[in-house]
Amino acid sequence: MLSMNSTYTFSRRADGTTHAVSIEVSIYKESTVPTKKHWVRDDGVPTEIDIPDYSSLTPLETMQFSYTIPLDLQTSATEVDRSSNADTLLGDFEKNFWVIKNNTKDDATYTSLWDKYQPTHGSVG
Repeated sequence: MLSMNSTYTFSRRADGTTHAVSIEVSIYKESTVPTKKHWVRDDGVPTEIDIPDYSSLTPLETMQFSYTIPLDLQTSATEVDRSSNADTLLGDFEKNFWVIKNNTKDDATYTSLWDKYQPTHGSVG
């Protein structure tokens, strides 16, 4: 079973404002992906959930591309830590991050990497 994971590394100017992001796309061939606990606010109620944790896995391959963040999505805010609780509301960083993820999800890097490892003619890539 193939799965993909993306890691986002934001670049900031001297004033702390985000201006670009490097996106590393990795593909894995694992029957089970470990999970870790993460907090979310579901209808305003803090809830602990399991999310995929690729940190201990070795990818088949990783590709990278860069994205220049549009001015209206640049922010000096930092990510809210959700590893231990969900008491803090999401801020500008998270709101902009979801838009950036949506803007970059159709980059050819994803389809190129996925297609490269898809089984063809009965063989496994």
